[in-house]
Order: sequence, then C-alpha cells, then structure tokens
Amino acid sequence: MTLSEEGRFCRNCGAVVESGDRFCRACGTSQAVGQVTRSFGGPAGLRAIGLGVLAAAAVLAFLKFGSNLLDEAPVAEPIPIGSVGTADRMPSQPVTPRQVADGLFNEAMTAYEGGNPTAAARLVPGAVAAYRGLNELDLDVRYHLATLSLADDRPAEALAQTDTMLSEAPNHLLALTLAARSHEQLGNLDRAAQLYRLFLDAYAPEEIVSRPEYLDHRTVLTAQLEAAERYLAAHGSGSGGS
Repeated sequence: MTLSEEGRFCRNCGAVVESGDRFCRACGTSQAVGQVTRSFGGPAGLRAIGLGVLAAAAVLAFLKFGSNLLDEAPVAEPIPIGSVGTADRMPSQPVTPRQVADGLFNEAMTAYEGGNPTAAARLVPGAVAAYRGLNELDLDVRYHLATLSLADDRPAEALAQTDTMLSEAPNHLLALTLAARSHEQLGNLDRAAQLYRLFLDAYAPEEIVSRPEYLDHRTVLTAQLEAAERYLAAHGSGSGGS
C-alpha cells in the first residue's frame, strides 16, 4: 500500500518509519505488510501507549504520595537492654541517707571482722560521717556509732554513745554489752564485769520488749550472751556494784 507523505509508524513499537524503510529502525519489525497510521490506532500502538501511560501514572503517584507514606510509616523504637525481661518489675526506690550509712557500716564491719584492720580504718570515718549527717540519731544509730568506734580502737568514743543510750533506756542490752566491751578495752576489768552482770540480769526481761534493734542484731545478742558468761567465769561475778 502507498505510504502517506507524512510518513508512517511501526506497528510494533510506534517509532517513525521513513519512506522506503522495510524494517523499523527501532525494533526491527518488518513494515512490508499492512498500513500503520501515525495515530497509533493499531493494537500494538495502543498497547504501547497504555503501558507508557501506566508507567507515567505510577511515577506521578509515587512522587505525590510516596514521601508521605514513608514519613507516616511507624518506626520501630529500640528496646533498652535493661528493660528486657523486666516488664513486671517495679521501679527501684531511691536510696535513703540511712540506707547509705548502713551500707557503709556493713562494709566497715565486714573488713574489721574479716581480719582486715587497714581496710576497716579506711572505711570507718565515712560510715561515722554518714550516721552523724542523719537528722535523728536513734538508739540503733548510736549502737552503730559505738560499734564503729570500738572497731577503730576508740573505746572512749564508744562509751559516749552507750552512756547516751543507757540514759534513755537503762537496761538496753546492746548498750550494756558495748559499754562492757569498751571498759574491757580500756583495762577497766571490774567495771566490765559489772556491766556484763547487768547485761545477763536484764537479758530475759528486756528481750521480751522486742526492740527493732534487737531483732536486727539477734545474732550479736546471742554471741554477747555467751561472751558475758565466759567473761564472768574468768573475771568474777561482777557483783561488786555498778
């Protein structure tokens, strides 16, 4: 068939086919059979136009909406390592000044009782300072201060605390036994014996009182009961008055 002077288009890809071309220069399809109008009216042309339109529409849709979709996509939050396996754990409570002081006391006494006086001497001042910084020095705090003083070889300072305790509670078991130990360190053996005797006499009735510091230091009281009995057996009954 005679070609239009305006040229024709490839039936396969829609490229312009020059007059006299037997094959499409773009895709190589033979142009010898049938007429292809430049309007892309054939099936192949329509298919090419449709694919092009769909591709263009997809690009425009992404440019218009794609960035918003990416921005709105949920971002996974990292899980703190400390939270793994702790969903049912209550938040930790803040440490109080008293708990800090008790912790220092335990460290100092562990060193002292473990036979490490050098470490004990280094830890005692911090524990004493922590207790003295409290708003209130109750009987238990004064017992701790007296114990630290004995561990630091300062029996006179220990007696200052036990005297205050005994003025408030004359039969306080912890005060009596610490006072006895302080006088023992000072070499006042008779006074130590008297205090140990007072301790033994007050033990049964005072134990019933169930003071909080008695419950906290039950092991100490049991050990001091045996120590008082041994001391009196070795140094007399301690019945010579107070």
